[in-house]
Amino acid sequence: MAENREKVREYYNRYYEAHRAEVNARAAARRDADPEHTKQITRQWADRNKERRAELQRNRRSDPEIYQSELEAHAAARRLKRSLSRAGLPAAEASARDDRG
Repeated sequence: MAENREKVREYYNRYYEAHRAEVNARAAARRDADPEHTKQITRQWADRNKERRAELQRNRRSDPEIYQSELEAHAAARRLKRSLSRAGLPAAEASARDDRG
């Protein structure tokens, strides 16, 4: 069963990589077609995952040293983004999102 799950995951990842723009466009179209439904679904997800997300936040903040370094890194990224914007250069957002893990 686990090996089959791996095959399915691998297939999905390859498909998504090859058709990323199309998949994103379909998702955006679904989202835009019914904004009220999207809002409702988002709220339901937030309610279901409220405690789990709170626990993740508590874990992140449990070590003050690591948390402080994260805050400093985010502040540095914001400063860089602002200075790039002032210089008329595009901000490198994709790499920042990839680092979140």
